[in-house]
Amino acid sequence: MFQFFKSIFSFEEKANRIEYLIYLIIEIIMIIVILNLFDKVTKESETFINICYIWLVFNILFLPLQAVTTRRLRDIGINRGYIFFNFIPMINIFFKLFLLFKKGKNLA
Repeated sequence: MFQFFKSIFSFEEKANRIEYLIYLIIEIIMIIVILNLFDKVTKESETFINICYIWLVFNILFLPLQAVTTRRLRDIGINRGYIFFNFIPMINIFFKLFLLFKKGKNLA
């Protein structure tokens, strides 16, 4: 578990499927939080505070997710340039599933 937090911002190492799954679960939870906050923006008068929370959660989530995706691409031996599939709607879902289920290269 310590290795998980040690490499949270690392783009140089490799990430196995379990580590990638942990990040995906965190991403799903944070998206639910963001959607909940976004729903409150339209219903309450404290919109500025909620927008700030949405921005904060999104930015806290963004860099570690890009880092783990880069490490996962390195683990399976694919060019790191494919990280741009994360930014294409609908394709990013299939891309994340591919990264989750593709076995890594065994360099031992």
